[in-house]
Amino acid sequence: MSFASHVLPVVWLIAGVLALSFVIRPSPRLPVFATRGRSLMVLGALGVVALVVGLLTPKAPSPSPRPAAPPPAPTSPLVADRAAVQARPQAYLTLESVTAFRKADGAVLLTGAVVNTTAFSIRDTRLSCRMAKGAAAAGTVGATVADAIPPGGRLIFAAVNLGKAAAPWDRQTCEIAEAKAD
Repeated sequence: MSFASHVLPVVWLIAGVLALSFVIRPSPRLPVFATRGRSLMVLGALGVVALVVGLLTPKAPSPSPRPAAPPPAPTSPLVADRAAVQARPQAYLTLESVTAFRKADGAVLLTGAVVNTTAFSIRDTRLSCRMAKGAAAAGTVGATVADAIPPGGRLIFAAVNLGKAAAPWDRQTCEIAEAKAD
């Protein structure tokens, strides 16, 4: 907004208050405000001029709406570098919700899921768990799940027998030891 657009309303307000005061108490020294009728006409003229100026003043341009951003190109979160996947396929697999149970004969049963984050099928996943009781190691157990994991898919396994731990255990740390990429 310009300086004039700030000052003009203030000047009109002051002129309107003065004209109203001369309507209440006319001033014979000023010919325009000598009678109440003339003072009312000046007050009315100020109101009409303010209305006309307000209607004729161009409105501030509204900001143009931004064009809608194009949707992002679909990108696949899957790794597509075949050489990298074939070199270390286990690095592109993640374990989820892994739980180990102790069978009556002392064997370790593992339940959970393996997620494939590549664009290639991976099979023969070897699961390995380090068993421990407190700070003491209780041995390492492992088994291979022969099923193939589809690209971007998951393999849910239940009660995979990893073998017997060397000692009693109360916690485990599991990982994917190796796998083969197709």
